Amino acid sequence: REIRNFQRKEDCPERLQAAIQIWADSRPEAKLRSISGVYNCMGMVFGVRRTVIEITEIQDILAGDNYRLLTNPGECFEGDIVLYKNVRRVYQHVGIIFKIHRKIENGEIDFTILSKWGFDCEYLHKLKYVPEIYGSSIEFWTERRKVK
Repeated sequence: REIRNFQRKEDCPERLQAAIQIWADSRPEAKLRSISGVYNCMGMVFGVRRTVIEITEIQDILAGDNYRLLTNPGECFEGDIVLYKNVRRVYQHVGIIFKIHRKIENGEIDFTILSKWGFDCEYLHKLKYVPEIYGSSIEFWTERRKVK
């Protein structure tokens, strides 16, 4: 089925610079990768940074592209995606697993995520270091086929 999307014009440089400062003040540990107002998080992950795709399209994209839910974070690979839900368990945000840090000594896994915050900046950040509005309930998904 067709995925609804639209193209957005670039924001003025002053607004983009203001966004950088706002996020630097509120999330200083996030590492700025890029800034553009043309696309959102869904457009970054599924639209090659060229379009805005509403988060309400996520279920159709996951089903249409044969994504499967990973029940154990240890199953994740770089390139898999992470979905964030709010307290009502509604999807709010998506990012890409950029780097996985497996701590052999204690079995912990730290993730570095690449995600786009609204129509502002792309950031590299820790798994739960997103704006509160995106929620703290996390799911991991992959389009990799299961090896039998």
